[in-house]
Amino acid sequence: MEKISIIVPVYNGEEHLKECLDSIVNQEYTNLDIIIVNDGSTDNSLKICQEYSERDPRIKLINQSNQGRSTARNVGIEAAQGSCIAFVDQDDYIWPNYISNLHQQICLDKVDVAICDYGIFDTDHEKLNVYGPNRHQYIGNYSRKEWLENAGSFYLNIGDQCVTPWAKLFKKACFKYVRFPNNRSYSEDVKTMWKAYLTADYVSYRDYSVQSTLYCYRAPQQPKLKASLEKISAAQAWEEQIAFLSVIGFNIDDLKRVYSIKLHQALDAAQQIGDASTCNDLKFKLVHLNEFGI
Repeated sequence: MEKISIIVPVYNGEEHLKECLDSIVNQEYTNLDIIIVNDGSTDNSLKICQEYSERDPRIKLINQSNQGRSTARNVGIEAAQGSCIAFVDQDDYIWPNYISNLHQQICLDKVDVAICDYGIFDTDHEKLNVYGPNRHQYIGNYSRKEWLENAGSFYLNIGDQCVTPWAKLFKKACFKYVRFPNNRSYSEDVKTMWKAYLTADYVSYRDYSVQSTLYCYRAPQQPKLKASLEKISAAQAWEEQIAFLSVIGFNIDDLKRVYSIKLHQALDAAQQIGDASTCNDLKFKLVHLNEFGI
């Protein structure tokens, strides 16, 4: 049984942290390298992490000053001793067979990245809603070229886990040269995940929701300004991805749909926060996309 690393960045997450850590330490797959990176928490998160690390020798607790979630994840990557890496956010929790199913998926499908379904936790009704309107039709194995050239369709029909580090298991080699941006930027997941896919050879998507959704995600409530800046940054991240994939000869036709959607969302966000310069830049791009029939 090979060792698998699970990286958990923590910052002021005391409300749901115990549920998150319980779900990790109680995995059916037991050969785990659990790395908790406490990113300068000022609530009881550090105390909770210390309690768990004292009880479970598989847990490695790393403390650092507050530098942001991306830096915390990068610290976890550097410390990882497993042959595979999974990321779990502090507000989320995973099903007991999460790691075992994804590890089996990597081994049986002979892939470098295993992706699964996820559920969004509905706080008002205390239930999980499985996300992905047409996810079933995308079940399968893909080369990195197939996955990235169809990333627009995957994102629109499977869900956010296509552009986030959670709800998947990576072979560690996917992060040989890939790291999250350290500059506290927005949309750091979108800026990073396509690079991990490009480093992989094969990607697999499976839907386990008939039995139980494997990853349970709590969508954070964001202040209006941060939400707007995330949308503007997301458009820029998709643009970077499209530009690089185009340079290396990938077909970007499918990606253009998402890019256009993200530009419109970014324009709405820029107008809401009164960013005239960004509005003009986005309008320029949308006008010319329309001019060339995109």
